Amino acid sequence: MPSLGKGFLVLASAAVALAAQDLTLRITTPMAPPTWALLEQELLKANSVACERFYEKYVDARGYLLHTPRWGTLDGPDDAVETFFNWTLLHALGGKDSLLEMWRKAYDGHLLQYSELRTTKTKLAENGAYFNEFITQSDWFHTGEGLRAFFLQGLSDSHDEKLIRRMKRFAGLYMNEDPEAPNYDPKHKLIRSIWTGSKGPMLHKATVYDWVGDPVPGRFHLLHNPAGRSQMLDLMTYYPKMLAHCTEYLDS
Repeated sequence: MPSLGKGFLVLASAAVALAAQDLTLRITTPMAPPTWALLEQELLKANSVACERFYEKYVDARGYLLHTPRWGTLDGPDDAVETFFNWTLLHALGGKDSLLEMWRKAYDGHLLQYSELRTTKTKLAENGAYFNEFITQSDWFHTGEGLRAFFLQGLSDSHDEKLIRRMKRFAGLYMNEDPEAPNYDPKHKLIRSIWTGSKGPMLHKATVYDWVGDPVPGRFHLLHNPAGRSQMLDLMTYYPKMLAHCTEYLDS
């Protein structure tokens, strides 16, 4: 292999020295923003306005979502807060600042609204679906669904004191920092159950009512049903089918 020579070493050293310096690039030639960027701005603006209109109609002065709260992995707390699941991401991408204001109010309201929920068929929410602002016990899939907007809030709101406090508390649930929630097994280095939360791990077989929750009379838009998402259905009619659907989960 031929020698690279001293000239190469000098040039390489100069390049390293140049890279180590603080450089200032001045761009003084104006140009029109590309069409795609303008369209992106319009899309973000339109989505922000849509969120504002939804909030005005479906969220009350307390931040409560105007719906029928119920417990369950089928149309439960996670599904309610998923209403706002991409609002914090929309703000991080360049949406209106009102998105963060609405999200903060709606999330505080959601936690209070579902802390007031009471169930009779399952003990998981007999004193509220949330304890210390987090789900009492649920499987990680649904817990994660309900926390998506919360997790992404830090992209554009990282200094919010309430967010920081909640995020540390949530992390502590899986580091055994909360004596009421020993979800982590330090000896075996694993999470002790697929059902975990602010009340600790579930160390027994879940019941079908843990999955489905209490029956609620009335007609509702049910996310998970074979008849189609657009139809309003009588929950009491579909409740036995929901129970049957979840019996296959009981071995988990």
